[in-house]
Amino acid sequence: MTSAEGSSIGLPPTSPAVPYSHIRAQLDTGDLFFLHTTSAAGVMIERLEHYAGLPPYSHIAMVIKDGNALYLWDAPGGGDCFRDPYEPDSDNRIHGSPVHTGCRVSVLDDVLAYYATKVDVRGFWVRQLTPPVSQDRFAALRTFINRVDGLPFLVQFGYSELFANFLAGREGDSLYFGTYFCSQLVADSYMHMGLLRMDHLPPNAYTPAAFANKSLPLVPPARLGDVFFVTWDRPTGGGIHCDQ
Repeated sequence: MTSAEGSSIGLPPTSPAVPYSHIRAQLDTGDLFFLHTTSAAGVMIERLEHYAGLPPYSHIAMVIKDGNALYLWDAPGGGDCFRDPYEPDSDNRIHGSPVHTGCRVSVLDDVLAYYATKVDVRGFWVRQLTPPVSQDRFAALRTFINRVDGLPFLVQFGYSELFANFLAGREGDSLYFGTYFCSQLVADSYMHMGLLRMDHLPPNAYTPAAFANKSLPLVPPARLGDVFFVTWDRPTGGGIHCDQ
C-alpha cells in the first residue's frame, strides 16, 4: 500500500494540512475521523471502496464531546486496550468490563495516539458536522450508545460476514443482528440522532468512504463540511499490544 501522497488509489490530498493541536478545540459531537491503514483488513476494505469509485478509507470513527471531554466512538475489529468511560452506564452487559472489544467509547487523544501507529501517513482525514448537535440529539445518541456499547465486530470467518452484511444493506436488508462494523455504527448513530435519513438505506449499507460523499442523505439542516487532512503532532503509542 502506497502513501496518500501520489497514491494510485485515489486518497484525498494530505496538504494543505491542519495540525491536530490546532483543530482539537474545534472538534464536536458528530465530527468524523477517516483512517487509511496498512492492515490486511484495511487493504480489503479500501479495495472494495476503490472499485466502487469511492475514496479508499479503511476505518471511520465519530467524535463525542461530553462536557469538556472528547471521546471517540467506533467499532474496530478487536482492541480490548482502552478503558470505556461510558461502560458503567451501559444497558448492554455482554462484555462485563470497562475494557472491552466491539463498539466502544474511548478517550480521543489516547486512541488517536494508537491509531497514528497504524497509518502509513501520520494523520487522519476529518469532516466536521454543522450545526452543533442539540441537547435532545445528544441524549438520543447516549441512549443508543448505552444499548449497543460492547456489541461485537463479527469476524468469526475472516471478513466475509462484513462484506455479506454490507452487500445485504445495499439491497435494503440486514444480516448478523447485534454486530457492527465501523461505518455501520456511525450510520446508525447518525440515524438515532436524526441526522441521516432512515428511509434511504439501512446502516449496514454504508462504507467509511460513503461519509466522505457530498451526496450523503443527511437530514437538513445537518451538513458535513469538506474533508481535510489533520497531521498528528503529538506522541504516538498507547495500546501497543492491542490487536486491531
